[in-house]
Amino acid sequence: MYQGPRPVQLLPARLTLIPARWGAREHSHSWGIQMTHHRTYSRARQRVTAVAVALALTFTGAAATGNAAAAAPPVAVAVAPAPQATGKVMVTTADLNLRTSPSTSAKIITTLAKGTKVTVIDSSGSWKKVNVGKRTGWVAAKFLKAVAVKKKATVTVTSRTKSNVDLGTKLTFAGTTSKNLKGKTVALQIRTGSKWSTLKKAKVTSKLTFTVSAKATQAGAQKYRVYAPSTSTTKAATTKAYKYTVWSWYKIGGTAVDDRSMWTGDAMIGGVNFTKSVYSDWGTGDVWADYNVSYKCTAFRATIGMKDNSSTGAVRKFTLDVDSTAVELGSRGIGAGLAITVDITDANRIRLNATRDGNTIRGYAAYGTPQVYCSTAP
Repeated sequence: MYQGPRPVQLLPARLTLIPARWGAREHSHSWGIQMTHHRTYSRARQRVTAVAVALALTFTGAAATGNAAAAAPPVAVAVAPAPQATGKVMVTTADLNLRTSPSTSAKIITTLAKGTKVTVIDSSGSWKKVNVGKRTGWVAAKFLKAVAVKKKATVTVTSRTKSNVDLGTKLTFAGTTSKNLKGKTVALQIRTGSKWSTLKKAKVTSKLTFTVSAKATQAGAQKYRVYAPSTSTTKAATTKAYKYTVWSWYKIGGTAVDDRSMWTGDAMIGGVNFTKSVYSDWGTGDVWADYNVSYKCTAFRATIGMKDNSSTGAVRKFTLDVDSTAVELGSRGIGAGLAITVDITDANRIRLNATRDGNTIRGYAAYGTPQVYCSTAP
């Protein structure tokens, strides 16, 4: 029995995928063939199918949209915080509490003294997480300040005065520096005990060179160096210590290790006063005095003669013994003294002699201000 046209059935969502022969490109080709044989039927079927597909797509899209809205709420995208600079060394500007977390109510681990250096490893708002020795904790950032990073500097000596010099010799050191010392100061220093003392300063030129000089004012074995003190931007720099032997004349009056009738004091010879002289007793015969020089000295000097208050005609013969070798210095009477110098290189001991040599007139034989030239005090 005819019951009227059937209602159009909507395709379920799972049928929205149309077989290939119903696809866009294949659709036109397939129906082109059928239209040749069943034109009328095909047109009717095409209209019905088009309506069904349109309705199916409409309802399917709506359902898909609805389901998507219900099943997939908006996803919050997490944004990573900007990385904080770590490893920066800072110093506390006040006594500061180190806490277990970034809060004034957090437990205090310890209190850091003003001036304590810390290493920042993290940040949170107005707080910094720091390492202090073996401890790690949080401190208020406003009580930290950056520590200036000083760069390494270098000082190099390229030329200098020879290492064996006389006392009073001008010592000159020249050289170059690293770029960061341009315009800054270097100093020539001498080792005094356990410390270094500055003798002279010089400014580094625009070509990164320097020349600094000072007199050798201390006798004996010395050490010198060129030193660049630290600045706000550079670390201290220094050259190696250069060893110097500074030779000097040492007075030996009053240092005799043995003597026979010899005294130490002022002696007037030929109207000239000689301090720390060595002279004989009045009227004494042959006299002498021994002095250790311990292989440190190379020369002996003195002015020999009779003291002005000796008796007229008094004459004495002067001889210097260098270890076992006697060096004749000559005979002198009242009047001008005679300046003498004797080589005593490699000597251990010297003896100052004065003999009558047949003259029996009373007087004072004198060595005016006897001295030895040594690398260190004998």
